Amino acid sequence: MDQQTQPRRSGSYTANLLGNIRSHLAGLQGYDVMALELIQNADDAKAESVVFDITDRGLLVINSGKFTYCGDLHTRPCSFIASNNYSCDYHRIADVGSGGKLSRGENIGRFGIGFVSTYQVTDHPEIRSSGVKLTLHPEEGQWFIEPFEQPEGTTFFLPWADDPNTEARLALGVSHVSANHIDQLVEDFQKVLRTSLLFLRHVRTAEVRRNGELLLACDLDRGDGSDLIVSFRPSGEVEQWHILRADVAGAAARLYASHPRLESLGRGTKISIGLRIDPEPLSEGVIYAFLPTEQSTGLPMHINADFFPESDRKAVIFAGHQHEQAWNEMLIDAAAAELARDPEGLLKMLGDAQLWQILARAFELSKPSNHPSCFKRFWERLKVTGAQAHIALAQDGSVQRPSGVFLPRGPLTSHQAKTLLEVGGRLVAEDLRPFQTAINQLGAPILTFDRLVTLLEQAMAQQVPGEVQVEAARLESFYRPLWSMVNDLLPEAANQTPATNPAIQRLLAIPFVVTEDLYAVTISQSYTVPAALDAGRVASLLPRLAVAAHHILGFPKIARLIRQLELSAVVSHISSMCATESVEDVIGVEQPELRDLYAMFADLDRQGNVEKAVYQALRNLPIWLSSRGLIKATQALLPGNFTDPTGQADLLETSVLTESAREFVSSKLGVQTQTIEAFVQNVLPRFFNDDGPLDAQKYTRLITELAGHPALVNDENIRRLLGALPIVPTQDGRWSRPTNIYRRTDDLVKVLGDATHLWLDASRVPNVRSVHTFIDSLGIRRSPLAQHLVERMLFIAEKYLPTEDAKRASGDAFYVLCDHYEEWSEKPFFQGAIDSLRGVACFPAEGDTENWHSGGDLYAPYRAEAFRSQASILDFRNTARLKTELLEDLDVTINPETRLVIDHLQYCVKTGAQPHVSTYQVLNERAQRTDPLISTLAGSRCIYVESQKSFVRPNQLYWSPQQLGRYAFTIPGNLEAFKPLFTAIGVKNAPEGRDYVDILLDIVGEYFEQSKPVAGADRSVYDACLMGVSAADEREEIGAPDIRRLQEAPTILNLMGQPTHPDEVLLQDSEWHAGFFNGELDRALCKPAPELWPFIEKVGVRRLSESAEVALEFVDGEKTEEPQLAEKLMERIDILARLLHDKPTPVKQKVRKALSELAAISYELVRIQASVHVGGDWASAPPSAAHAFYDIDKRQLILARPVGDRSWPHVLNAIFHQLMPEESGSEISKLTLSVRPLMGMPVEEAHRELTDAGIPFLDPESGSGQEDDLTSSSLDDMGSTTDPGYQPESKPDTAPAEAPKGGDRTPDRPGTSRPTGEPKVPPKDVPPPDQGQPGAGSQGAREKDAPTGDQTNGHGHSSGSSTGDKRAKKPRPKHKEQWDRRLLSYVRKKQEESADADEQEGPSEHNLAVEVVARAAVCAYEKARGRVAEQMAQTHPGYDIISRNPLTGEDRFIEVKGVNGEWNQTGVGLSRLQFSNAQDYGDRYWLYVVEFVSDPQHIRVHPIRSPATQVTSFMFDGNWRDAVADERADPALAFIAGVRVKHQHFGFGRIESMELRGSTRVMSIEFVTSGRRTVTLNLQTMTVVEEDDDNDHS
Repeated sequence: MDQQTQPRRSGSYTANLLGNIRSHLAGLQGYDVMALELIQNADDAKAESVVFDITDRGLLVINSGKFTYCGDLHTRPCSFIASNNYSCDYHRIADVGSGGKLSRGENIGRFGIGFVSTYQVTDHPEIRSSGVKLTLHPEEGQWFIEPFEQPEGTTFFLPWADDPNTEARLALGVSHVSANHIDQLVEDFQKVLRTSLLFLRHVRTAEVRRNGELLLACDLDRGDGSDLIVSFRPSGEVEQWHILRADVAGAAARLYASHPRLESLGRGTKISIGLRIDPEPLSEGVIYAFLPTEQSTGLPMHINADFFPESDRKAVIFAGHQHEQAWNEMLIDAAAAELARDPEGLLKMLGDAQLWQILARAFELSKPSNHPSCFKRFWERLKVTGAQAHIALAQDGSVQRPSGVFLPRGPLTSHQAKTLLEVGGRLVAEDLRPFQTAINQLGAPILTFDRLVTLLEQAMAQQVPGEVQVEAARLESFYRPLWSMVNDLLPEAANQTPATNPAIQRLLAIPFVVTEDLYAVTISQSYTVPAALDAGRVASLLPRLAVAAHHILGFPKIARLIRQLELSAVVSHISSMCATESVEDVIGVEQPELRDLYAMFADLDRQGNVEKAVYQALRNLPIWLSSRGLIKATQALLPGNFTDPTGQADLLETSVLTESAREFVSSKLGVQTQTIEAFVQNVLPRFFNDDGPLDAQKYTRLITELAGHPALVNDENIRRLLGALPIVPTQDGRWSRPTNIYRRTDDLVKVLGDATHLWLDASRVPNVRSVHTFIDSLGIRRSPLAQHLVERMLFIAEKYLPTEDAKRASGDAFYVLCDHYEEWSEKPFFQGAIDSLRGVACFPAEGDTENWHSGGDLYAPYRAEAFRSQASILDFRNTARLKTELLEDLDVTINPETRLVIDHLQYCVKTGAQPHVSTYQVLNERAQRTDPLISTLAGSRCIYVESQKSFVRPNQLYWSPQQLGRYAFTIPGNLEAFKPLFTAIGVKNAPEGRDYVDILLDIVGEYFEQSKPVAGADRSVYDACLMGVSAADEREEIGAPDIRRLQEAPTILNLMGQPTHPDEVLLQDSEWHAGFFNGELDRALCKPAPELWPFIEKVGVRRLSESAEVALEFVDGEKTEEPQLAEKLMERIDILARLLHDKPTPVKQKVRKALSELAAISYELVRIQASVHVGGDWASAPPSAAHAFYDIDKRQLILARPVGDRSWPHVLNAIFHQLMPEESGSEISKLTLSVRPLMGMPVEEAHRELTDAGIPFLDPESGSGQEDDLTSSSLDDMGSTTDPGYQPESKPDTAPAEAPKGGDRTPDRPGTSRPTGEPKVPPKDVPPPDQGQPGAGSQGAREKDAPTGDQTNGHGHSSGSSTGDKRAKKPRPKHKEQWDRRLLSYVRKKQEESADADEQEGPSEHNLAVEVVARAAVCAYEKARGRVAEQMAQTHPGYDIISRNPLTGEDRFIEVKGVNGEWNQTGVGLSRLQFSNAQDYGDRYWLYVVEFVSDPQHIRVHPIRSPATQVTSFMFDGNWRDAVADERADPALAFIAGVRVKHQHFGFGRIESMELRGSTRVMSIEFVTSGRRTVTLNLQTMTVVEEDDDNDHS
């Protein structure tokens, strides 16, 4: 339409535009922000280009997009909303801040306020597009629109707001635009242009101009793939980018489930990652929400996605736990996944340095930093894929997985790297060393000593040490670089040795050392030559010896591992080589070579200490040059001044001996100069054979000559040589060696017998003292030889009994045999001698002085302490001199059988002796060999604990500390060596169920014997064991035998902490029932933790609530029906049901049923009595008056008058206690307090109160109480019907039917009903109330106003019968008798121990042990008088024994009191319950006092009949102050009708009437001044006025 024909129109804003602009402009400051917003608007309009022309008049922004326009800005709302669900662009500009773009997923700027940033520079922005121009005047609240020809696209013209005083500037509080501002804007727009276009969807070109002149243009060439080229004009700069893209639609869909709002926002699900390839990678990228934010990625890349930015677009939301944070974190995770998807592809695209830069920066992000925690996902993702990808460049140019390259601790030379590659190790490329932390994190190993050794082992595995000769060039190219690496990586020698470092041990076996002659050998094979020697010369002299190349000395750590060459090594080498090869092949045999070799021997000898065996070996080598060739040094002599008359001596060639070599040969090898000594050593042996001298005629001269040189025998070798020659005559005319004969003495004759072949023949020796001295010095025997010793032992065994002297003499002989065993064992003469002992009874046994034994009957005395009690042990006690091998040859058993050791240990257990540690050492060794017999010790007390002086079971030992106090022991570290034994006998890390049972029985056994309560730490151990047993039972780890053990022992602790049999104690689950007994039932009650109750019941403990009865004992006065009270309760059944909503269904049903059938009656007096069945008998508490009693069987509530509102607490208590016995007394009180106020309200109001308190209504079916009858049907009769003669057993525990009204009698416990008015004394011929069986109903009561009836009729008993109701004698269970005997045994033992003690226990002390002894004395007393005594359970509170006369049927109910000493003034006491029983039973109740319980000789029993009736008076001393009742005055009681009062506000008045409403007093008062008023009593504002006081005031 023609522009001229269109009128200019105006309109008002729908919003407070100026206010919106001002409120938002503060967050949109900065020309860069404005540039970004304008670029965003262009991209939103799908413009492909945008131009910023900064003119002198204003900013001109031209983009190729087009504003949408509905055609009429006056239309509200915009007509686009109906079809597109959003307003047109002109409507949004007019209503800036409306957020109209919020749901358009294809737009970047969904904030609706970005355009506000333009008001930084303009007051009246103009928008030209779609044929119209819109001008905004915010200070007037107006817009103006008029036609305008705009060929295409959209133009924003922002005239400069250069006047600081315009209304808009002042209203917005923004500075005006100056020339400096325009220059800054030019600079900021250019900066924005360089970074803002990367991730735009539509814009391809952007320009910044100044008055039309191009300053900067940015052109994007996205292409079809992942590459992006960014060109800048006019500079011509070009950037190459690679864009990674991903779509997270799947992850977004999963996120919508937890954040449904996200789906409605229509966020884009595409992600882009920008990596600059050229000119260089980014140093650090930023997050883009299509346009850049200021938030760093921490990586050299930009990440773009549809993030939720902060309101100022400078950062992205990563906090707040809202959907924005969840969305942004999901995008970051997806970006990490895309980046990590193909590391190898990234390597090809980016190159090594840029890829590893990314990985290194990602690893830094995994550490605590200022970046959001979700950025750690980059490393988490890259670590998984990067570790498996071939991305690590090695120095050989190959690309490996990170685990395939090594990271050296320092730089390696090229030779080292090449050498490492040759042995299979690739080094990471040097260019990647800056990133070695990240490479290491991805699996690249550090090149350590261990890893280098592993490489060498693998590379040289096929190489045989010492057989491969290497080329000389390899020394420099391979071995020296290798040695340098090994030397650098070797640990310091100060703290590392082959013994402590396995890697060094492995290195010793690798052939990586080169010898002087270039053979590859191991460290273990090679030697280094001392510095004083020439390694090359040594190698030439000993060509087969592995002498390490001298180069290796330059690597000191390796050199220290190689043995230095010593004389012993050289001799060993030559010896071993000569054993298989000729001497000429082992050493050089030319004289120069021999000269150097002998000199080298001398030089090596000076290097250190050399063992004699080395010299001896060297003497025996045929390498010494003599006039007759190479001989052994043992055959040679050095030339000297002594001439051998035989001429047969061999002399060494002195020309090959240097001065040092000659000294070495002489001093170290012992080669002698030819002297008399040399003659003896080398020539003399040739003049003797086995039968003696070759020429006996020359013997006298020879021996005389030798004797003339007495110094000869000072040389041990000469003396030994002479001693080996047959040079001495014997008395049998023969010749013998000096070492095989003796000078005849009486002692030797006594030991060895008169054997002429053993005695020296002095007649054939010159009778010259020097000759005899010389012969003696040659070694004439002073101790017997083996055969002589054997003969000696056999002689002693044959001639003597094994006395101590005989044993000692025989042992001395045997010890000599043992001493020489190593020397003689292989000699035939020795074996023959031993054969003479084998099987012969010539050995002594420990403790046997009558018989000698053969070796086969005896055990060696080694560690005899381990089995001494079970075997015959060789009584040669000096075990250090015994020889095991010799004993075995003689069939002596060296190692005892396992059964023998076990039997000895059990003998120690039986006798209480402490076993020697060797017992356990032997058993431990057998356990190591998995000897099955060891396990037989499991479960028995076999481990001796020295601190306890006793044995414990294996299940009292544990490897780790247990909370079992002194009943368990932790095995310390120093006993770790015994682990095989401990394991075999069942020692565990922690106790199991049966272990807890054993320890629990230990505890109760100890305390039961001592009659003490379990307390302190032992109580904690007991509780822990009980809890452990219970838990094991729940896991079905406890078997029936263990349960039986618990049932048959006093395993339960009563309330006093005393061990008690399970069937003699009750579980205190009802404080109400227990309360009747005032603590006198404590010995018969236990109260473990509630979680233990099921297990306690399984052991046999019954609940108190199930074992007790509370019965009506007595009523007095007229019986009156109370229907109103019953009806009131029935009307409130639903109220009570709601209050009990959290109780078990059976409880709720029981309460509902009971109340629905309730009847109520009242009497003047109501008395009740509690009874409990414990230990097989009944015990009753003293009767007590009650306000109310509920008969659970009759559904009858019995009340004591008066009956009123104050009766409700008693009524409710009575009902709840009977119907919910399992609840505690405090719980019942709370329930009563909750119900009490509701009884005075109408039912509807009570329901409202409960609803207000949050107590739910019950479902109709949940409170109906109607249940399906699920009782199983009866089994059909099996076999025939009842026998004709069969009489059903009577049920004594069935209550008789209620008497007719005329008698008005209620049933008592069977056999105990009493007529009205009778004192509560049981009939003489029936058991007392305690002895009856619990009836089906409650215990009956007698009514005082009922007519008196027959005292005996109607009870099922005849008055004078002696056989009426006989109690069957119940024998004490055997398991309890065992515990009683155990207790008595302990008591007697303690009595014996304390008989001589200075201090005795106090005479009044009472404990379980005293009671057991006293009871036993009373039973014996009764038996001696013809009565049969039956003991009650220890926990029975009423009396201890029932004794019956079998002839008369008379019963005695006996309470036993035992006193340790004399029964004196201190006296004994009866409890309240016992005294009540004494009153009830009258003459049948007896008190037996037993004094001197601890003295069996003086123990006496004093029976007292009916102690209660013999009391004449009661005296109350001052100690009764503690029993005084605490009664406090209640001032409220003074406010009654007729009293004058004074009110703080109303003055004086008189109370006309008073009414109690609950606990509140409501009064009607006639006041003097204000008339009649109804007021509530308030003691703070009201006082009672005496009449005189009133007059005074008036």
